Amino acid sequence: MYQRYLERKPIDTARYIWRTLIQVGRQRINNLDVIPCDVDLLGEDLGGGQISGTFPTMELLRRQNAEYLRERMFMSKALHEIEEKYDYILIDCPPNLYLMTQSALAASKWYVITAIPDHLSTIGLSILQKKVEKIGDYLKSAQTFAGGSNNIRVAQLG
Repeated sequence: MYQRYLERKPIDTARYIWRTLIQVGRQRINNLDVIPCDVDLLGEDLGGGQISGTFPTMELLRRQNAEYLRERMFMSKALHEIEEKYDYILIDCPPNLYLMTQSALAASKWYVITAIPDHLSTIGLSILQKKVEKIGDYLKSAQTFAGGSNNIRVAQLG
């Protein structure tokens, strides 16, 4: 799916859905579909774009910000194709804030973090919440520079 997105082809999300995959004993769990991830996407995460460097023209600034947004809108575009067919869509992400996790945050209304109920974890949660808010600020700024409307949002801690 991501390769098709990069090549600017239609994503065709429904084609990648695995239906009624989960089974407990002999009982299948109905109405639970999965789109599996590919470990190769971690490589995309490590090389994800940044808004940085010098911008000799406003047009170059606009294009670079538009590409920054496009990289982070992958899951929004993929899920938009199928969201009306589901009551809930859960996105399981690795414990990082790389490109695919940022894309999931931009596609989501809420995020949930599993944590151990101890002092250090609560400190980590507040730090993570601030970083997610900063990602939202970057996305809104990039949208402003790219010349888009202000409809960008990032998930809230649920």
